Parts: sequence; structure tokens; C-alpha cells
Amino acid sequence: MQTMAVSQFRFSGFQPTDTLRAFVNSQLDAIVEQGPSDAASTARLMKTEEGYAASISLATLNGVFMASTVAIDPARAVRAIALKIGRQLVDWKKTRFDGVRDLP
Repeated sequence: MQTMAVSQFRFSGFQPTDTLRAFVNSQLDAIVEQGPSDAASTARLMKTEEGYAASISLATLNGVFMASTVAIDPARAVRAIALKIGRQLVDWKKTRFDGVRDLP
């Protein structure tokens, strides 16, 4: 288990309920936990005319993992970007040791 700074969403255009705040931050924590140990996260959830715009970015020495979406429901928006980032991290894990030869 890696030690990391507490990651939190930034909200704009609305005041989230405590339940929503806890849910989205737990989603972010789960994403950060799956990523490289050096990941620095940025996460935003903003109310717009179209609904709720959500975005997450994990900046690492291995590259940047990003996802964003807009949905009518804020929790749905966060779930969608968590799935997108999750797929990116699975792909990264499959290939992160490519080119590293086996040691004798």
C-alpha cells in the first residue's frame, strides 16, 4: 500500500452535499491508489448549463492520465471518469514493463 497525500475534488458552481463529497473523494482515492506511486492528482466537478462537468488528471513520471465528461448527475459524471481513468491505468499496467529485459 502506498502512502500519499489526501486527494480531493474541487467544486464550482454548486455546493455538494456531504454524501456527494464523500463519494467523489472516495472515487478519487481509489483511482490514485491504482496509479503510479508518484501520481499528483487534480480533480474538478463543476455545474454547467449542460449538467455537471467532471475531470481528473493524474500527472506521473510515466505520463499523464486524464479523463473528463459531462453528465446530468454529478455522481454519474464522476463514475464515468473513474471508469475511463481505470481503463487507462489497466492499459498502463499491462505495458509498463515492456522493454525491460529479464535479469539473469
